[in-house]
Amino acid sequence: IAGVLPEYQKHDIGYRLKVAQRDFALRIGIRLITWTYDPLESLNARFNIGKLGAVCRRYLRNFHGNMTGINTGMPTDRFEVEWWVTQNRVAARTERKWRPLKLEALLAGGAVLVNEATYSESGAPVPPLNYVSRPGNLMLVEIPASIQHIKRADMSLALRWRMHTRDVFENMFASGFIVTDFVPHVDGQGNQRSYYLLTHQDS
Repeated sequence: IAGVLPEYQKHDIGYRLKVAQRDFALRIGIRLITWTYDPLESLNARFNIGKLGAVCRRYLRNFHGNMTGINTGMPTDRFEVEWWVTQNRVAARTERKWRPLKLEALLAGGAVLVNEATYSESGAPVPPLNYVSRPGNLMLVEIPASIQHIKRADMSLALRWRMHTRDVFENMFASGFIVTDFVPHVDGQGNQRSYYLLTHQDS
């Protein structure tokens, strides 16, 4: 486990720690590093998937059992991510040669938005009752921009997001999709939105 003290966060320290880990892995001949994280934590998603170039094809239900702290009251579902440190996609990100994907470009290119959220009167994102299941090469799955904020305001809504996304990801992984990127977005009303990009393995 690696972490950065709060007073040192937002200074790229976590990123540099992972780059150093990759350099060490390359020197000793390790190609794959794996770890887990909560798929509803958008900051972790942006870091692990978007910034480092990890991918995910495995969803783990209630992996840690009941926990306290920021995990209180929620099943500890996790993504198990794969960081293939020799891949070009990882090298491009660690060498800062990767340009983040834009939601508009993905949608214009045919990506399908699986589960567009609506907003409650209090301004909280709400998952849809159903989601798009028709196949496509590129699929976008929305998660809340801040699940911790939702938990503090409405635990039942947070649990609804957990169950909703569990169903979406388990079905998509079983259908041959993998998470390949993360796309942050600010919509026309100024809302922060967060999306995973999933790609079919045969694509």
